Amino acid sequence: MAQSLQATHSRTGGSFAKFALKSRGLAAIVVIFVLALALVNIISPAPMSYFDFNSLANGGAPLALAAIGQTIVILCGGFDLSAGATISLVNVTIASLPQDTLAAQVGVILIGLLVGGLVGAFNGFFVAYFRLQSIVVTLSTMFLVHGLTLLIMPDPGGAVAPEITAFFAGSAIPEVLPSSVLVIAVALLVWWYLKSLRFGTALYAVGSDADAARSAGLSVPWTRFWAFTIAGLFYGAAGVFISAQTGSADPLVGDPLLLQTFTAVVLGGTSLAGGRGGAVGSVLGAYTLMIMVNILLSLDVSAYYSTVVEGLVLVIAAMAGAFGAS
Repeated sequence: MAQSLQATHSRTGGSFAKFALKSRGLAAIVVIFVLALALVNIISPAPMSYFDFNSLANGGAPLALAAIGQTIVILCGGFDLSAGATISLVNVTIASLPQDTLAAQVGVILIGLLVGGLVGAFNGFFVAYFRLQSIVVTLSTMFLVHGLTLLIMPDPGGAVAPEITAFFAGSAIPEVLPSSVLVIAVALLVWWYLKSLRFGTALYAVGSDADAARSAGLSVPWTRFWAFTIAGLFYGAAGVFISAQTGSADPLVGDPLLLQTFTAVVLGGTSLAGGRGGAVGSVLGAYTLMIMVNILLSLDVSAYYSTVVEGLVLVIAAMAGAFGAS
């Protein structure tokens, strides 16, 4: 009896230890996020209002959506350097199309998602079935997409229907709930659904050890192809949101998001080696990064230093993850 209780206790303790080890990255970003919010309240002349909350939620939503896509790619052992360029392409595509009717507005949103998905499928096809390095493929795609974007719209311009802006960047419940919060919630629900599927299991398995996953009967090419394709859909969603947010198009709008997506993913506890992490941490990492930039602006620090800070955060977070994994 005593031996049975001891064995049960050992299994329980081992399970708890594994859970704690697995969740420490998420726990860390939750603490950092809360501390960053507290610091914003301390240095701000007034407590955070609904306007501040709405501004933060809208400002971080495109990065959060893109970070979810980047997380999926990194989890399966890849990197996607075309994320920012894809967002720019979606932005100029949407702003170049007519949006006079409700059907047209729904249509351009779906087209934006489709464009992102097609770019992701293009990347996934060469990475999965030609076994090319993801960095090489997505770097090439980045330049291809940049060129296509500039052909469509060489200078900032175009317009996005006010109804689309109100739908994505307005208030779901006036003075209570920004629409962007619901957008991120839906994106996370999609992530949790994907994670519950065989695809989710394969995603982590391929990222951890592709050979072992193949030996277990999982299709590595299939997993990698769909990882890049689904990531592209999330980049498309980010492009749709940033279009709604700005109300116009800029062929370079997605460029700053490339570094930020990697920073948000690593800050959120996802390992660049693949196979460990998740989208929830990446979303919190995205908003934490936006709060850090806002803190710098509140302290009258030049905006030029924000990229320096983002790079430092990426290096420090990656080092912390590497030491934690060892």
